Amino acid sequence: MSAPPLVVARDVHRDYALAGTAVHAVRGVTLDVTAGEHLAIVGPSGCGKSTLLNLLGAIDRPTQGSVVISGTDVARMADRMANIPFPPVREGNRAFHVLDDVSTRRRRVAMW
Repeated sequence: MSAPPLVVARDVHRDYALAGTAVHAVRGVTLDVTAGEHLAIVGPSGCGKSTLLNLLGAIDRPTQGSVVISGTDVARMADRMANIPFPPVREGNRAFHVLDDVSTRRRRVAMW
């Protein structure tokens, strides 16, 4: 039997108002992440990658949908990150262009 997911996101949306205009930063993301699983979130600048990571890491709350971390719904947390014993989502180094002469293996180590 497989382990339950550590992070569960269901139909997650995050909208912002910017100068009176609605910005739909994340639209309808659904995913499960199990303990020990690695995943990459890739896309062009401005497509919502950082916003999604903030939602999955309990730094922000979704406008619609749900994010559940270790069985706890992020929307129900009073102080989001303070209630999580360890952050389940970590963001790696984005500045790989600075590490041109470093091997792929060393780049992964540099991320953590």
